[in-house]
Amino acid sequence: MEIRSTHVGSLIRPPELLVFEAAMGRGEAYDEAAYAETLRTTVADVVARQDQAGIDIVSDGEYGKANWISYLYDRISGVESRAIPAGETRLPPSRDRIAFPGAYAQHDKEFGRALREAEVPMPAPSVWVCTDPVTYDRTALDRDIDNFKAALQGKDVEGFLPVVAPASTYWLENEHYGTEEEFDTLHKALAEKRAMLPPGTEPCSLGAWSADRDPKGLNVRAEPSATSRVLGTLPPPYRLRMGGRENTPTGGWLTDFRIIGFKDGWFLIEGAKPPGQDYEDETQYPKNAPKPYAGRGWVAANKVGANYANGGTRMGGLFQAPHADAKWTPAQRKLGGTLDTDGGPKRVLACSGHWGLVESEDGVRGWWRALCSNQVTNCS
Repeated sequence: MEIRSTHVGSLIRPPELLVFEAAMGRGEAYDEAAYAETLRTTVADVVARQDQAGIDIVSDGEYGKANWISYLYDRISGVESRAIPAGETRLPPSRDRIAFPGAYAQHDKEFGRALREAEVPMPAPSVWVCTDPVTYDRTALDRDIDNFKAALQGKDVEGFLPVVAPASTYWLENEHYGTEEEFDTLHKALAEKRAMLPPGTEPCSLGAWSADRDPKGLNVRAEPSATSRVLGTLPPPYRLRMGGRENTPTGGWLTDFRIIGFKDGWFLIEGAKPPGQDYEDETQYPKNAPKPYAGRGWVAANKVGANYANGGTRMGGLFQAPHADAKWTPAQRKLGGTLDTDGGPKRVLACSGHWGLVESEDGVRGWWRALCSNQVTNCS
């Protein structure tokens, strides 16, 4: 069996590149043409060195990004940085820092030393705030793609560009989007669709997947009843075999879909997609992969799973009714720590509008606004 090698993505920047990043960090002028050429040559060098080391799936070292997350804010408009008092933070507690305080103390010491040697100022405490409509400038992205493609020419390797997950910016404070009034408008718009759904159906709009591992698949029925006619099935977890080039998780790809309604312990769904199709190379995805029933139908709620998404409400627990003014109860995630967009609930029980009634891993039942079906990363 072939075992292909790769790595997390970011690699140590060479001194000739750090000179420019130091100037950027100090807010000083620098030779942009020289920076562009240095970036191009250092990316070519780091790709060649990965190839020489025997890495099968290489990256550009993230050389075009000065920081793991905040580089994003240099590429979008509609956000601004604001200073916060020294010693304060808007970040949630880090489970790794709590578990390994000594290791992180050493890391922070070395990080500070590296910044001083590069003459890069220690970042001042700040928070990013969304104040206007967000638009994305592709200039830096296209530059990174062009540099990486050029560096890959003639190399017998695959490549990947590391990017920040959308939900990694969940501490971006919002002063423009998603007010409770806007969510109320969305909820009312869904409620108006009630007449278009079967009688007694509560309208919903959530992402989810089939959690049924029966080899025969999950039955999609014409009515919310176990004795109703079967319209089709959703495949069980699907494990691709593409000679080591697949991205299949250990448990296999799940079949995801949209939940559009709820009644008597059953979800009304539509739009099911072939398992893993959105996450694999479309040119390599097998033509004989299982095809789910993609029409509208009912599935049992106890066979459905999902991930928490960012619904613009308080994290760390669940609401006791489907609105942001309801009583709030703390809850825990599967890997420990307070509830956030890292992972999903133990069970999805019901839905109303954009809210899902769930049971957390520590047994708390309540409502969470926004669920999604992303199986690769967390959901913004």
